[in-house]
Amino acid sequence: MNLKHSLNKVWHSNTQKVMSLTVFGMILSFIMDIAIAAKLGTSQTADSLILALTLPIMLDTIVRESTKFSLVPLFMERKMNLNRRQFEYFISGLCNFGFLIGIVITILIEFLAPVFIPFLTPNLSSEGQAQTAFLLQVCAPLVIFVPNTTVLSVLLNSQKNFATAALRHAVVRGLVVFAILVYWQSPDIGYMIAASHVVGFLIFFLMLYVENYRSGFRYQWLAFSSLEDIKQLGTFASYPTLGFALGQASRLVERLLASMVAVGGVSAYYYALRIFSSVQTVIGVSIATTSLPAMTEQNLAGNQERLTTIIRKNVLNALKLALPITLMIVLFNRPIISLLYQRGAFDAAAVDLTSQILFWLGLGLTFNCCIPLLQSVFYAQQRYRDVFCNMLILVIINLGLAWLLSETIGLIGISIALSVAVAVAAANVVLMLRRLGIYVIPQLKH
Repeated sequence: MNLKHSLNKVWHSNTQKVMSLTVFGMILSFIMDIAIAAKLGTSQTADSLILALTLPIMLDTIVRESTKFSLVPLFMERKMNLNRRQFEYFISGLCNFGFLIGIVITILIEFLAPVFIPFLTPNLSSEGQAQTAFLLQVCAPLVIFVPNTTVLSVLLNSQKNFATAALRHAVVRGLVVFAILVYWQSPDIGYMIAASHVVGFLIFFLMLYVENYRSGFRYQWLAFSSLEDIKQLGTFASYPTLGFALGQASRLVERLLASMVAVGGVSAYYYALRIFSSVQTVIGVSIATTSLPAMTEQNLAGNQERLTTIIRKNVLNALKLALPITLMIVLFNRPIISLLYQRGAFDAAAVDLTSQILFWLGLGLTFNCCIPLLQSVFYAQQRYRDVFCNMLILVIINLGLAWLLSETIGLIGISIALSVAVAVAAANVVLMLRRLGIYVIPQLKH
């Protein structure tokens, strides 16, 4: 009983720490959004900046979200079966392989941005397209650090060292906020915002490197991943990566649909979606991240009953946090948007449009928070195909409804589509887990 109490105490401590650091990062993210909104409003320049940042940030999200859970079991197994030197070589090889991939992708973006941006943004003016392509070229080098920050973050998480990895948003967004304040009066503020993202990723990589060094990990700069290591990495990461790639592609399609509906539509949808996604990150992703190592241990030990207990507790804790926030957003969406963004170029019309989008997104907020918690069971059991199948269902429903509803009711239709899709996806995971003998809702067990 004392051991169980100690483990619960450690879990709550880790979860609270991760949530606190994540909230701090989200606050800085909102300050960044507020500053950009005040300076640029929902103008074409704001749309260009957001669209330019979409691709590299999308790549970061795909790699980070698809592997931060799926690689934990792999790293834990490798650490058990390899000696210290072999394990360091394995991790360093993955990082060096990641550097190579990041450099190649960055070079491709630099050369091809002026070519594919006009095709992706047909409704922007030629000036807006040129600005978008230029800003994309400026921020593209952050992709170089994406695979490595992910690997080093997962390494820390697998050792139940969550704090430094949770500072990702705080480091990057904090530097962007600093750049906005310094260059507020500069005509090149868009350039500085894009460039500061690159510097932020570099600083975050160095922080992870130092923290892993302090924990005893020695980076092997000349290590190279073997073909077997790359194949195993693909086995663990391919389905989740494909699933998150589809999810992020749907975000891009949503923004393209928003750009076709109205000028400034991309910005209005972006600001509302940021609140929607941030709540999921703070609640759902934080709890799932801190619970996954323990869930993996229970799965490796064949203790399904304990695994079920953990997921039920996680969902209950998430509901306690998410439901009040959902109610607040549904009832007070306009005051929230007005408080956060109504200043400078972000006028009353922008507040009205953004708050309507947030209202409909808010209806799906609780379901969105539960999805990473429920899917964490699949990661613990290494059932990555199930993760992909559920995300595929979410994307199909989301994009189908978004295309249909945007034609009739505009931006609001895109937000309704996403809320419906996350509700269906959450219900589907519950049913999938039930077929595996894991009853998230105890009353369903006969």
